[in-house]
Amino acid sequence: MFHVEHMKCAFFGLFFVFLTLAGCNKPDPNAYKQDPILSDYQSQLTATTALFEAQVKQRDEILKELSSSQPQTGATAIHRKRVGDAEARLRNLEQQVKYWKIRLESRAKEAQLEYLEARRLNKPWPDQAAVDNYNAQKRLRLSKMVWDHKDRIEQMKKSEEDKTKPKHE
Repeated sequence: MFHVEHMKCAFFGLFFVFLTLAGCNKPDPNAYKQDPILSDYQSQLTATTALFEAQVKQRDEILKELSSSQPQTGATAIHRKRVGDAEARLRNLEQQVKYWKIRLESRAKEAQLEYLEARRLNKPWPDQAAVDNYNAQKRLRLSKMVWDHKDRIEQMKKSEEDKTKPKHE
């Protein structure tokens, strides 16, 4: 009797260990949420959405000013122009919000596929080289595209100061 009870306990113990090990080896269905590029896209979407909402409030204020402006004083024309400009900025921001939503969705799919491929090849994920490449491209995309001679002179002065500074060891 003791022998049968001992065998049952051993069987259940092995079964539990097998289930634990088998459960640990499954791919993460939500691995894409750990992607730093996806997180950056999410922050861009959040920032753009906040700008859009602020622009809506600003347009509403301009519309109130337009409705309260006196006709034939020139203020109406100025307010109409400001409303037109505000609505143009709104359309632009709305397009950006749509872009970030679409980009976020497609990046989530890309990241999940990259995770599964890295897992299949036993490579680390997310790939740090790809993240560094993305950050470098982002810096270039967001950098100033016009270089003034004043800026170049300031940069040269700064680099000269850096060269002449004593280095502390």
